[in-house]
Amino acid sequence: MNLQDIPIGNSVTSDHGDYVTTTTRINSDFAIVDQIEKTTGNSVLKMKVHVASGDTETQHIDYNFWTIYVDGAPYDGTPVQGSVKTDLANRTMNITTN
Repeated sequence: MNLQDIPIGNSVTSDHGDYVTTTTRINSDFAIVDQIEKTTGNSVLKMKVHVASGDTETQHIDYNFWTIYVDGAPYDGTPVQGSVKTDLANRTMNITTN
């Protein structure tokens, strides 16, 4: 899905089995992406994503859910900037820094 194709103020929801992802375009520059566990209704990841660059600001991470990598190495807790790709099936999050 291309975030730029979502009209401002609209949301798109995609089903991933045990999880759903809701993407809401909040303005011309950003969208909010929320990945939610269906059985609990809990968010496992909520991010503010720049629609053109893909740069991501996390707003919520369930650290008990995810195994996190930064540029291929295990995450050490240091704040980072970059683009986030998630794999819900394997519960992995990969952050690529700029």
